[in-house]
Amino acid sequence: MLRFIGKSYRYLVLMFIVTFSAFSLGATAQLLDGKTFTGPTGIVGESAEEQEVLTFNNGELYSESCAPWGFKSGIYTLKQQGETLYFTATTLSPDNGKIVWQGKIKGDVIEATYIWTKERWWWKDARQEKWFKGTLKTDGVN
Repeated sequence: MLRFIGKSYRYLVLMFIVTFSAFSLGATAQLLDGKTFTGPTGIVGESAEEQEVLTFNNGELYSESCAPWGFKSGIYTLKQQGETLYFTATTLSPDNGKIVWQGKIKGDVIEATYIWTKERWWWKDARQEKWFKGTLKTDGVN
């Protein structure tokens, strides 16, 4: 009987931790959901090469400039320190590899870097590091 109670207790504690963690992460993720940022993007160390539209929705990050290459939205995580939100995400393309995003948002301004990689078996693997600086899109402005 004590063995059963011990297992049940551990199970309840584990369920509490999982539920609380999911609630906490969900509440933080909601801070960005529904927001869209627009601005220039380019290769690190170089000037802008195009405009980016980055959208956060339903706990996922979506890049309009990467969509033509088959990149779908990817789950993002957030960490809040004071007034600054730090995010990470990974977006995948069935044919063109993956992009790992890291950035910060303070107020209406976003700054991010993202690294595109694609493993190739017939020649050198692809790797490109890019930057993005944007502002919150509001009511059709930007």
